[in-house]
Amino acid sequence: MLNVYLMIAIAAVANVATVYFMKLSAGLTVPWPIFAMLIANLFTNWFLGRAFAGGAPVGGAVTMLVVGVMVGSLIVGLSFGERIVPIQAVGAVIAIIGVIICNLAPHAT
Repeated sequence: MLNVYLMIAIAAVANVATVYFMKLSAGLTVPWPIFAMLIANLFTNWFLGRAFAGGAPVGGAVTMLVVGVMVGSLIVGLSFGERIVPIQAVGAVIAIIGVIICNLAPHAT
């Protein structure tokens, strides 16, 4: 099961890379960041698919991916000079707690 969580974590990092390259593409007008964004998105989907093939539950996996991307996107935003306001930090903490709670529930097999 650890392997499944690793695959989801890699998918989340790849998705954050997708967001980063999307920002660099300046509204999808710069070719190399667009290419990098597409490759990163392919990695996201491939690793998420591997997690599903390894037995990851869809709800838990997608929830972890979304929260990972949300937190990672806040970090990417910081790298571009954006500020995180307190309400965003509170929302991130609530989302992380939600993922933990969702993954505590027994999964139907």
